[in-house]
Amino acid sequence: MRATIQAFKLLAAIIALISLTIARASEVPDYRAEAANQIYSTHRDSIYIGQLPPLLYAVGVVQVFIDSTGKVSEVRWFRRPNDIVAGKIESLILSLTFDPPPEGSASFVETWLWDKSNKFQLLLLSNGQNNY
Repeated sequence: MRATIQAFKLLAAIIALISLTIARASEVPDYRAEAANQIYSTHRDSIYIGQLPPLLYAVGVVQVFIDSTGKVSEVRWFRRPNDIVAGKIESLILSLTFDPPPEGSASFVETWLWDKSNKFQLLLLSNGQNNY
């Protein structure tokens, strides 16, 4: 009986901790969405409109680190495209500023889908790809 009461107390503590974590997570700004909106609004001419073709020129997957002032402090590649495309992506990322800035630091991962026309979509806001 005593073990059952202790198990219920432990379960209640775990549920309270999970609830607090979920509540705090919902208060954290979505820096990935903010970055995508900034890029799409300031570089409209570079956005590929519609569904991307089935074969892309380049795909880049990058982690962006934001410092406590709201500026990009580091760009880390998980999948780096050719140097020309990577340079363009890094230039766009380094121009971002985030308000409000994170407490301490933050990071997010984004996938860049690059067409041979030199236009792109971000996976977060992508219209998908044709499958023909």
